[in-house]
Amino acid sequence: MQIIDLVDAYVSDVLRDRTVECYERRMPELFAHLREYWISQYPQLDEAEQLRRREIVRRVVSRWIPGICTLVDPERVGVILFAGAAATGHAFEVAGRFWAWLPVEGYASELIARAFVPH
Repeated sequence: MQIIDLVDAYVSDVLRDRTVECYERRMPELFAHLREYWISQYPQLDEAEQLRRREIVRRVVSRWIPGICTLVDPERVGVILFAGAAATGHAFEVAGRFWAWLPVEGYASELIARAFVPH
């Protein structure tokens, strides 16, 4: 199962350099999906808070991966950690692979992550 973490790119591209376009070019399929079906919204969280929330999500995702891999082909699913959506996550398909996308700003605590990441 592949995990793509765009949070460091968000910090460097958006928070530091103020270049949203550069950030969105890192995974255009995700941001096209967000524009079409969801509200794309950049959080007002500072770097430290973004990184703290990413660690919460990473911990929960790492606990769920072994179980998910017993249910589905790990080559056909992936997880994207990023910043930029007013949601707790969802999924989309690109080229036969399903991606669960998890905007880290939606997870202020481990309890919230434990409730929403598995769904």
